[in-house]
Amino acid sequence: MFRAIILFAILWMMGVSCQEGTGGESCSDGILGDTEYTIDCGGDCPLCDDFFESSWVSEGDNLAMAWKELFSARKITAVFHPDKTYELTIVNTAGESESMKGTYTLADSGIENIWTLTLSQDQPNDKTFSGIVKAQDNYVIKVEIVQTEPYINAIAPTPEGGLGSTKTETNGNTVPFPNNVQTFIRQ
Repeated sequence: MFRAIILFAILWMMGVSCQEGTGGESCSDGILGDTEYTIDCGGDCPLCDDFFESSWVSEGDNLAMAWKELFSARKITAVFHPDKTYELTIVNTAGESESMKGTYTLADSGIENIWTLTLSQDQPNDKTFSGIVKAQDNYVIKVEIVQTEPYINAIAPTPEGGLGSTKTETNGNTVPFPNNVQTFIRQ
């Protein structure tokens, strides 16, 4: 009987240590594990949409050439709020800033760490941007989006096509639209 009690106590302690340990042994233990981006999210665990809820900045070499050319962008700050609203601020090379606001949706594409992203802008005017986001790690995401409403001959990238799959349509021809991937750093 004494051996059974000792064995039970050892097994119970092992179970508690696996659930309450500091290593985050699983993707549902409520503990930040060694490879997780946030608690039970990312790394060896599936990403979750609250991973993106943060302030992200792209500037310098991290800015996509397309955004530098189209918006004279020097710095872009994107803030994704828990209530699914966002603020995007572009500071141009003259130091002037332009802010856009609206709501966003994220959906896991099922392709490793790639999520679809839709920005439904309502300020300063109504526009829709669609694209993809790929988490590199806890502090770095790659974003590729284009305006899809009103239509401006841009075809949004797809998870299947991966980063760099934006296309443009001209005179019935569809061709790649390069240099549209931006790197954002969590702030």
